[in-house]
Amino acid sequence: MYPSRRAGTGGSLISCFLGIALALAIPGKANAERIHVVQRGESLFGIAKRYGVTVEELTRVNGLVSPDRIQAGQRLRIPEPGKKGDRPLPHRTHVVQRGETLYRISLRYGTTVAALIEANGLTSERILTGQVLRIPSTPSSQDGGTLLPPGTSGEVVRRALGWLGTPYRWGGASRQGVDCSGLVYLVFAPWVPSMPRSSFEQFRLGMPVDRRELIPGDLVFFSTYAPGASHVGIYIGGGRFIHSAKGAGGVLITPLEDPYYAARYLGARRILVQPPQEPSRGLGGS
Repeated sequence: MYPSRRAGTGGSLISCFLGIALALAIPGKANAERIHVVQRGESLFGIAKRYGVTVEELTRVNGLVSPDRIQAGQRLRIPEPGKKGDRPLPHRTHVVQRGETLYRISLRYGTTVAALIEANGLTSERILTGQVLRIPSTPSSQDGGTLLPPGTSGEVVRRALGWLGTPYRWGGASRQGVDCSGLVYLVFAPWVPSMPRSSFEQFRLGMPVDRRELIPGDLVFFSTYAPGASHVGIYIGGGRFIHSAKGAGGVLITPLEDPYYAARYLGARRILVQPPQEPSRGLGGS
């Protein structure tokens, strides 16, 4: 009797260990990739809000050309959101073009050669055409704005006007094509190298400005293809702003009173703050 009982116990132990091993080998639902099937009438913004991720993350993970081009029945991968309060900034990538150097790429994205080397585990500055580089992100200031010398707002407008006529391209940030937030990113690069790439994130920078107090260089935001700050432009004075619009095919100047944009105006933010001028002192002043 005793030997048979030992054998039975040993068999139970073996079964137990096998069960534990199988449980560890098979990933649980928590680690399974999440998929969302687009329903009729849904928008990418609504799906992002439902799962606690951003429109940019959904666009990048699914390789979408434009956030307003999703169809009923389409299957979307849902990225895992980070922990609240400890969520890393989304990483951008850059595909190296012929003739590009790490130095040129660092200037374009407002980073340094050393940061690019570290982020990509490179052993030298040598890069190859077609190579995908990870662009390190730096937290953006959300205080009252960047303090600058007088005259900067005029330079912002001049830089912005230099992009007139550039074709529209979702996610673009070059002469070959640029979107609305990409235009802001490029124009403000000399003064705000950590400028976010998304209009939703840009709307959280600087300080709010009343529409009646707009000055050249302020950012103006609109709620267009999705609720919230889904479109952005740069105010250039005279009641006009410059922006890159998909419907217009590229960068153009539009009056704030344009019916389409007037109905969708969301607000304005001042990113660049001009310092107060010192009062002039008279020669005989006390």
